[in-house]
Amino acid sequence: MTACSSCDGQLYAKGLCRFHYRRQLDGVPLDAPRLETGLSLAERLLRRSEPDLNSGCLLWFGAVGPKGYGLTAIGGKTIRVHRAAWIAWRGPIPDDLHVLHTCDTPPCINADHLYLGLDLQNAADREARGRGAQPRGEANANARLTADAVLLIRALLAKGEAQWRIAERFGVSQPTIGRIHRGLTWRHVPENREAA
Repeated sequence: MTACSSCDGQLYAKGLCRFHYRRQLDGVPLDAPRLETGLSLAERLLRRSEPDLNSGCLLWFGAVGPKGYGLTAIGGKTIRVHRAAWIAWRGPIPDDLHVLHTCDTPPCINADHLYLGLDLQNAADREARGRGAQPRGEANANARLTADAVLLIRALLAKGEAQWRIAERFGVSQPTIGRIHRGLTWRHVPENREAA
């Protein structure tokens, strides 16, 4: 078969064109009519959202990206849906500003729950809500090495010891040793810890 089983479109995956495959993933019936063209951005957003009566949020139930933020397209470009909501109901977003939530609900597109903020405000908001950068080195709960072990690994690498042998010795993978060797990880550990 060289054409989509639901239309004559070019095959993309599982016997379907890209459009019908996406519908199948989203749980939309393959024979459901397409949305009318010519809808405004606000109308498109409202069709894929529903109010939460407890919080007052308007929750997006369309595509969702990393960290729970909804995604939509404007002019062929994918953007986070809360930014699209700001554009739809408030207007353009200046280049140096972010769209922030007062409700701490990533899929919310209620314009009354959104405000514009600078990089510093966005960072402060992220930290206040516990979504800041993960701790580095030994402070990270997933760390398998210590700063002292990293210094010893660097010394062994400088002597020409094979990365796989060092990895075996410290119970980590060879790529972990390679990243230390290239300075991609554990950069915050100075060569001379007494100088720090």
